Amino acid sequence: MKFTVFAITFLMLVCSAFAETKIVVADMEKAILAHPNTQMNKETLVKKQKSFEAERDIRRDKINVMVKDLGDLLKEANNDVLSDAMRNKKLEEAQEVEQKIRVEEQDLRNLLGELQRQLQELELELFVGVMNEVSAELTKISIREKYDIVLDKSGFRAGAPVTIVAYASSALDIADELVAAVKGIKKEVNETGADFSEEGAVETEFPLTLPGTVN
Repeated sequence: MKFTVFAITFLMLVCSAFAETKIVVADMEKAILAHPNTQMNKETLVKKQKSFEAERDIRRDKINVMVKDLGDLLKEANNDVLSDAMRNKKLEEAQEVEQKIRVEEQDLRNLLGELQRQLQELELELFVGVMNEVSAELTKISIREKYDIVLDKSGFRAGAPVTIVAYASSALDIADELVAAVKGIKKEVNETGADFSEEGAVETEFPLTLPGTVN
């Protein structure tokens, strides 16, 4: 009976809280696609990708020519009419070409990795610019209409590149309260009595990285 009363009271409090909080939804992905720069950004990425593919194809064509030359040298080396000296010379030439092929293949792999990195950086740069402007417009609307929370519908779809909570009023932010509570947690002391506080910290050979910090 006590549990039932508690549950009912809890539900009433939750409903009351939500009744005072103005929550709406928006499809941020749809808004991003509607941005005037989105199509232009896509075309920029496609153009850059084609440029990378053209450079890749040039390197591949060069390797293919070298592979053909290697095959021709090996075929010539297997000619029975050749003297041992000539055959050895052909084999040496084949080994040099094979080594060059390995170098070119490694260079191609390195190039592809670098081009892929550049493409991802460009895509992120373009997306962040659009996302910032969309978020700015959302903030203006939310403040004008006095929305407390805006939930992003597209955030519920797998692979969506945006957060589920697209906007939240600063009045709902309890970060300071949480930080104060966490700071009040009693410091741990291990079995040897070592203090893990900043005052009891000791230098180590390797720096320690905590979440949100950069060495």
